[in-house]
Parts: sequence; structure tokens; C-alpha cells
Amino acid sequence: MQNDVIEQVSFRARSPEADQRMAEAAWAAQPAIERLPGFVSRQFGRGEDGEWIDVIRWRSMEDARNAAQCAGSDPALAAFFGLIDMQSTQMRHFRAPAPASLWTR
Repeated sequence: MQNDVIEQVSFRARSPEADQRMAEAAWAAQPAIERLPGFVSRQFGRGEDGEWIDVIRWRSMEDARNAAQCAGSDPALAAFFGLIDMQSTQMRHFRAPAPASLWTR
């Protein structure tokens, strides 16, 4: 059975200056995110209202939780997180089950 988890994080930048640097910092952090155990894929974007979204797919909920605990230790991730207004952050996790036909493979 597939146990993938989709992590959805929405947030706002700390300031207008941080907002201007957000995309560059997010993608500079990409290699560090890809090195985290259980990483599958990532999408990142900004809404017209200024809200940002980061969507990461992990192999399991355990991988997602472990990534959250160790992510701040990487300098590129710390620089990215430093631009975020942490009070605006909302994180959600969703199970991403595969079709039953794939479970038996």
C-alpha cells in the first residue's frame, strides 16, 4: 500500500522586502529539501493576494514529521524560513492513496 503524504504549507512574507526575495530563497532551499529522507516532489507558488504556498509530497507521515524537525538546521532552509511570517503559517497534511490496483504490485 502506498503511504505518501502531501504537506501543504501556506504563509505570508515577513515584509515587502522578504516577499520580493521569497521565490529565490525557496528555490535555493530546493537541494536541501530534496536531500531530506522521503522527499518525492515539490511545488511552490504565490497567490494574487500575496499568500505563498509550498506543497511537498513525502513517502510517509513519518518522513514529513522528521523533515519538519531537522529542516531548520540547513543554512539555505534557515534563510528561506527567515523570510516567513511564522504567525501566518498554516500547515496541513493529506494522505495520498494510490489506486487499489497499484497496492498489489
